[in-house]
Amino acid sequence: MKNMKIALTVVALLAGSVPFLAAAEDNTVPRPEAQKPDNQQTYEIKNFFVNYQPYSVGDSLPGNYLEDQYKVADWQKRHLPAPQEGSHWAYLNGNYIMVAEADTKVLQAISGDIYFR
Repeated sequence: MKNMKIALTVVALLAGSVPFLAAAEDNTVPRPEAQKPDNQQTYEIKNFFVNYQPYSVGDSLPGNYLEDQYKVADWQKRHLPAPQEGSHWAYLNGNYIMVAEADTKVLQAISGDIYFR
């Protein structure tokens, strides 16, 4: 009788874990890291800080960020896309920011981690 109780307990425990095992082995469940191939990983960011001031894509930066000391001339070596016409990449607070030269508007922001990919 005691062996029967132990056997039923083991069977109940195993039966209860089957749904969890099936879900763990289900390869059709999308996983965030598997949604994009490594070569298409995005480093885009929407919000960033420059000198303790928060900014977002679409905001205008102060005009001094158009100065040459912030411009990134070798954007290809840093794995950045080509800047849009009338804009340039700037390196600000560890991030790459595409700035429109006409109005200092932030067109795109990319994490500085892209350099290391």
